[in-house]
Amino acid sequence: MIELKQEELVKNRGYWATIGAAYRLLAKNIRPLFKKMWPFAFAFAMAVPFFLCMLLEQAGAAFSTSRLVGLAFSFLLLLAATIALLGKMSDVLNAKGLKWNLARWGKMTGIAVAIAAVVGLLISSVSFAIVSSTAQPLEQGPQNHQLDMIQQDAFFRVMGIVGIGMLILVIIYLLALPYVYGCMKYAMDDKNRLRHLLFGNYVAGMRHWPYIFVTMLTTAVIVLLVSAVATLPLTIVGLAYRMSVVGVSMGDEAGVPGYFNGMVYGVGILTFFVMAFVGIFEFMILYYMYGSIEAKEQDRLAVAV
Repeated sequence: MIELKQEELVKNRGYWATIGAAYRLLAKNIRPLFKKMWPFAFAFAMAVPFFLCMLLEQAGAAFSTSRLVGLAFSFLLLLAATIALLGKMSDVLNAKGLKWNLARWGKMTGIAVAIAAVVGLLISSVSFAIVSSTAQPLEQGPQNHQLDMIQQDAFFRVMGIVGIGMLILVIIYLLALPYVYGCMKYAMDDKNRLRHLLFGNYVAGMRHWPYIFVTMLTTAVIVLLVSAVATLPLTIVGLAYRMSVVGVSMGDEAGVPGYFNGMVYGVGILTFFVMAFVGIFEFMILYYMYGSIEAKEQDRLAVAV
């Protein structure tokens, strides 16, 4: 077993020092990390394009039970690949065994999916209720004018639902930021239990909300810039594929060769393979952020005593 060259984990760091520590961890261990992580990154890279293809097929066609089953299967496959990637990365860092780490990330992912489903339903219901309660009755007039008014009303209602939903989602995201620390603590500390993740870890994370927010915001900017470059080939071939599909639907001949679909999928696999390692770097930032908060919590308790 190859041990990674790691800096001290539990150490009080600022957000730039946290990101710097994660970068050095990645840079100094790139070869052993690639050797350990590439099968899991490859599985993730195959699952993402498959799910996206099924999602696009379902969105662009009439309802079909077989397509819906295929979409559900691809989503479960993506969840499994994501859990495997996170579990292996945790195992590389904490050396507690892949089985132990998979169990922890499996529980957290199951809870996250259930909460996301409930929150999504609540956001949709609340947004629709607010927009419906504030809607004004349509004015009477000529038939064409009435039709225009109905279309405008429908447009503004949809925009209102989307806008309110986005606002609620942002508020929930900001309130949920402390769970980033809680999840990493649950993934790294074998003494931490699920009840600690849901309650105690959240309280501790809330005390360091500004540090978590700035670190996550800076990380998001870095990841966004790297992702824009990494996904450029997929964006180009995807746009060409989309234009070809639109042309065929209008009666034109296909503007791409027959093997182009396979090429798009291959470029997708390569792109998301790279993105998996971008995600690993992001995971390392969260790892050192967790260690920094642990150090701050220890200092706080020492002062209190």
